[in-house]
Amino acid sequence: VEDCLEVLTPNTALEHVLKSLLSGQQQGVVVQEAHFFVLTMVASRAEVRDGSVLWQLIQSLPPLISSSAPSETTEGAILHFTKKTAIELLGNLWQWVKTRPDFLRSSLEMISQLLLASDAPNSPANIVERTKQVQQAASMAFKDICVGGKHHLQDLVPQLTQLYVTTIALPIRMHLFIVDGIGSVVASIHHDEQFRTGLEQLVSPLVQGLNSERERPNVLSEILDRLTTIIRQIHIREGSAKAASVGALISNTFWPVIRQCLAQHPGDSKLVEKSCRLLKHSMRCVPDLFKPNLSDVARTLVTAFQQHQHSSYLYSAEILAHTYAKDPEIVPVLTELFNQLSSIGLQCLMQYKDKLEEITELVEDFFGMFERYLRFAPRIVLESPTLPPTMQLWSLAIFVQQKEAVEAIIAFIESVLSHISEAGKLGNRYFDESKANIGRMLQPHALQVAPSFVQAIFRLIAGVPTKYVQESIPSILDHIRLAFVQEFPQWLEAGLSGLPPSVGSKAELQKFGEHIVNGDDQRLYEAIQDLCYRCEQVVLRSRGQNDSSSGRRRK
Repeated sequence: VEDCLEVLTPNTALEHVLKSLLSGQQQGVVVQEAHFFVLTMVASRAEVRDGSVLWQLIQSLPPLISSSAPSETTEGAILHFTKKTAIELLGNLWQWVKTRPDFLRSSLEMISQLLLASDAPNSPANIVERTKQVQQAASMAFKDICVGGKHHLQDLVPQLTQLYVTTIALPIRMHLFIVDGIGSVVASIHHDEQFRTGLEQLVSPLVQGLNSERERPNVLSEILDRLTTIIRQIHIREGSAKAASVGALISNTFWPVIRQCLAQHPGDSKLVEKSCRLLKHSMRCVPDLFKPNLSDVARTLVTAFQQHQHSSYLYSAEILAHTYAKDPEIVPVLTELFNQLSSIGLQCLMQYKDKLEEITELVEDFFGMFERYLRFAPRIVLESPTLPPTMQLWSLAIFVQQKEAVEAIIAFIESVLSHISEAGKLGNRYFDESKANIGRMLQPHALQVAPSFVQAIFRLIAGVPTKYVQESIPSILDHIRLAFVQEFPQWLEAGLSGLPPSVGSKAELQKFGEHIVNGDDQRLYEAIQDLCYRCEQVVLRSRGQNDSSSGRRRK
């Protein structure tokens, strides 16, 4: 479909599919459903035109979706799939539907009825599953139509909220689409009092649920998900009446709820993650009005992290730095928070230093926090007592293979090295004096760990890391050679000497070294890829010999 759209253009493709649908209607519902599926890909990209034949199809969708047939028959099964695809098509056509407000509202009403439908008691499992599939498609279409037509639906907020409360028993994956759709309508309200009222109507049932379900962390997690879905929709102007309403809601309701969840279920990693996610979006929504809570937030994060080393606490600290690092009044709070969390995290990493693969989420957010603070609040990192031992962990952490964790590790390492290399660009047109000063303070620490780190990289190559790690190694080495131009050749020689002898002769390794030290990016990349391939062949040969030997012993 993608290739056809490029050649034909969306509108031409749309007219072709519609013509084919018209001529193929006599071939039955299956052909109709296939055309609907193609239209979900094509029609959403086509330009909305009043005279298009598509309007006839759009107007025929609600009656089709509302039709019924005995569910246990073949006809019923086929109709089910057709209805499901028709619902998906209607959702994908929100750009068309929103141009006709009356049809927009009637479509939403029809979809709402599907969301409220329920099967008779003791219905067969396959019938129950069909209903779930239709309701999943309906919830997604509901969201798309609400988001697309939000400016035409604001007077329906009370009715939409009633639907959202009535359908709260639906599976969370469905209900979040409903919350998302209604949240977008409420967020688009311009009138201050109507916005405040709509937001209260949306949030109140959830807050009641948090208070009544305190002993059920899974339910609490789902409620927090809904609150996050609502608050991340809201974008407001600082100092406005809407901002004041949201700020009061977050400070008086959301933050106490988050603190309560963390205190009651500190060991539940899922609930902690959901709580920290709501905290992130609350801070970002009204950072100025949330500011008075920051000391309490920092104390809560440290206390909770001392009890359970959930990585979500470190990520929350990253968001705090990103949001408030430029505020001099908050820097002391961020400093204490960073020092406390990094000290606790470092102790945990040292306990697991030989099995970091078991705590990759903690590894990811620990190094992620260092990288984010170095970017937004470098003075805090430079003065932290945890900086030197964290850099000494480079040689162990680089062996972690989990993608997100190794991304965070490499990001911090390369950030340190890029600051150091900036100091060598004095006189360059794009020289950054501030970055260079940071690099000069980092250089003594890096000089202590870089030689062993280079050797660790070549041990990593010899062990045949994942493809992603192999692709990352040239960039790491490039950062090292730019940061330590004089020292790098000697470190590289020591690293290459640690590779298995069968990887290459002395002359070949010397040639590799020349390419790595003096080659451009492409030459460096090719050299490392060649070494990775050779090491992989050595490991495979060794494995084959071991298998052969064990086979002979069994005989």
